[in-house]
This record gives sequence, structure tokens and C-alpha cells, in this order.
Amino acid sequence: MLTALALLLACQPAVDTLAPEPSEPPAVSVRPTVVLTAVPSPTPKIELCEPVRDALPDDLAVPNFYTALEPSEGGLPCFAFTNETGVVEYRTVGRIDTKIDGKVTRSRYAFFEADADGGLAGTNPIDPKDEIPGICTAEPTEGLRVKKVLQRTGIASHYLDTRSETPAYVVYGRVGGSDAAFYAADEDGNMLPGALPIAADSLIVSEYAPSYEPQKDGERQITVFIGTQSVVVFRAENGDWEIEHIFICSTGDGGKYTPRGEFKITQQYEYKAMSRMNGVMVYAQYASRFQGHYLFHTTPTVGQYKNRIENGKQQMMVAEYEKLGTAVSHGCVRMLVGDCYWIYRNCRTGTRVTVTDDEGPQPPPKPALIYAEPYMDKNHELGWDPTDPSPYNPYRELDAYDDVLVMPTLDPKKTKTARPTKLVTPRPTETPAPSVPPGSEEPAATQEPTPAPKP
Repeated sequence: MLTALALLLACQPAVDTLAPEPSEPPAVSVRPTVVLTAVPSPTPKIELCEPVRDALPDDLAVPNFYTALEPSEGGLPCFAFTNETGVVEYRTVGRIDTKIDGKVTRSRYAFFEADADGGLAGTNPIDPKDEIPGICTAEPTEGLRVKKVLQRTGIASHYLDTRSETPAYVVYGRVGGSDAAFYAADEDGNMLPGALPIAADSLIVSEYAPSYEPQKDGERQITVFIGTQSVVVFRAENGDWEIEHIFICSTGDGGKYTPRGEFKITQQYEYKAMSRMNGVMVYAQYASRFQGHYLFHTTPTVGQYKNRIENGKQQMMVAEYEKLGTAVSHGCVRMLVGDCYWIYRNCRTGTRVTVTDDEGPQPPPKPALIYAEPYMDKNHELGWDPTDPSPYNPYRELDAYDDVLVMPTLDPKKTKTARPTKLVTPRPTETPAPSVPPGSEEPAATQEPTPAPKP
């Protein structure tokens, strides 16, 4: 037994208790891990700009009910149409830019609300599909004096306008709550949607015009409206009377002097003695006689050597000038020098004259006088009429009086002309500011009527 155990142990491998421990593996170098921090990209600055007016691009369609108007400032487009309430609205073309970091990346074009001058009046784009153009309801025209250029078509209130080379129609009616007016129409009598109202005076004879028909185009007729102290010159055109000029005047004092009725110009004078005022003979320029002792003439002239036109031109009675527009004359029709000159040059003898108590169109105001030499004397009694066409009129030096010193259109058949004579009054060396009338402390270009003895 013991022998067998010994043999078994002898067969087992020997264990070396002194064997070295296994060595560690060689160290491996490890790269450090780099941690990347994300840097955010800058946020782009996006701007939606305010709209600005611009030209009409090719890809922006104009609605057929928009009427193109004359280009406004800078030649930029402007449109208008009549809406469903009868109000005329205006549109213009605008551009809205989108900018990214200050650089334009996109532009959008659209229509915008505008004012009558074509300027932007709104910032919100308008879609023409949302617009509602107006259409009129026909109104009768029996009470109107329609011009001869319009021919009835057989449809109520519908006319053919013969002035156009191609067929053009108009219809008279009311859109929404607006006043009745003429509008462009089709041949069936229907208003063109959104069409603008046509100026009445181009299709209707003025209510102030003479009731009789002119004999030929170019004929003139003068009407004195005592109710408004205005003189209206009518001229025949296309068989109807057109208002050519409206002048301010002064007729007889108290409404009992100037004759009423139908007359004709019979004589004309470049310069004429008139009558006595306060015992002194007075003169007048560019007089046109229309009945007996009654004439169209300028404000009375007095002063030294008043019988000579070159002196009379600068010796107008200032106080009487200031009364123009009120009934103060002895019966003649007083007017501005420039207005009398226009009649003298353009209305030949035989021109019909009507004097009526009726009210006519309001006349324009008379130009303001300058209360200083050389425009008038130092006593502010005698002076120049600002409208006198004389080249020696000192008012001609002033830009502010350009609109009243325009020479009238001359009738070539009138050969008689006023030949100016050199005056002794020195011309001004500089343009003075309007002076002050006596008793006033503040400068005034317009002088109130000066009290004067009743003529």
C-alpha cells in the first residue's frame, strides 16, 4: 500500500517553486483626446425694407380698370380708378427689398395706395384682385346743355364722342353716392368699370354761356355779370361757347347806372378823356365803347399832363384801383389795364356785349399794389397798375408779378397797337420789398381799399 502510494507520487511532475513570475506587457503610448468646442456661425441680419416707388416691371400686370395718369415725380407711374362708392383712388408701383447683412437678395414689386400726386400713401401692398371698380347707373341728361361734339346713340344718356378718330362712347350717370358725371363707355351704353369721370366743361356747355348759338368758330361774346362784378369773354369752339377769360370789374354805383341788355362794341380808343370826377377831368386807357357813353376802360387817371398816355400810365388813381370788384363807377365797366388791353386787342368792333344782373363765375382777385416809389408817388395817390403792359412798368421787374404781366394773345386782324413812349420816371435799380400803406406798421403786399371821395 505504501509502496503503491510512493510510486504514484513519483509519477507526478515536479513543481519548481523558484520559477520567475511572468513579466508585464510593454507600456503603450496613448495620444491625448482633443475636445473640440463648437463655435456658432453668426446669425444673418435679415431686413424687410420699407416700400419705395419704382418703375413698372415687365412681370407686374396692370389691371384693365386702372387708368394710367401722367407720370409724376421722377417719371414714375401712377394710376387711378373710380371705386364702387364713386371715389377716385390712386395707385403707384412700389418695391420692397429684402436685405441679408445689408445686401439686397430679393425685391418684390406691388401696387400701393398713392395720393393724387402719385406719392406713396400706404405701406401695405394691394392686390388688384381685391379692388372693386365702380359702374354707374345712367341718369337723364335732359337738363344739361350737352356740347355738339356728342351725338346721341339712341341709348339713354349714351353718346358718341365725335372728337375721337376711333369710336369713343360716354355715358352720363352716378356711381355709388357720387354726383352724376360722364364716364367712358362701350358701344352698348355700359360704363367701362373703374373709368375716371370726364371733366364736365369738356362735354357740357357752361351754365353762364350765352343762350344763342355762335355763327362761326372763333367768334367772341362778352358778358358783364353785375351780381359778381365779373366780365366773362366767351369764344366759340366746335359750335359751342367756351369760357376764354374771366376778369374782375367795377360797374355802376347803386346798381342804377350801367345799362342792362344786349349791345355791341362800336368804337375803341388807346387813350381817352372820360368825364369829371370831383370837378377834375379824368382819362382812361384801352377803352371800348359798347353803348352810348358807356365803355370798358381802366381805372381813372389824373395828375400832371394827364392828357398824355405816357404820363397817364403812371398816374392811375390808387384809391379807385383798390375799389375794383365793387360797384363804384359812374356807369362804365372799369377793369385792370391788362384786361382792358386784352379786349382792346382781341375783341373787334361788332363783338356782342351782354350786361346782366345775374351772378357769374367769381373773378380772380386784383394784384396787390406796392405802397412805395416808384410804384406810386410818395403820397400814395397816383401810381402804376401792376398789369399795365408798358415795358416801363416797374412791376415788370418783380418775379412775383409775372403771372399778371403775361402779354395777351393778339388778334392778328387788329393792326392798331399801343406804341410805348419812353417815360421820365426812373426805373428802379433794385427790387424793393413791398412797403406799407400810410398808418400801418407791418409790411403788407395787399392793401385794403383806401377810403376816397365817392365819384
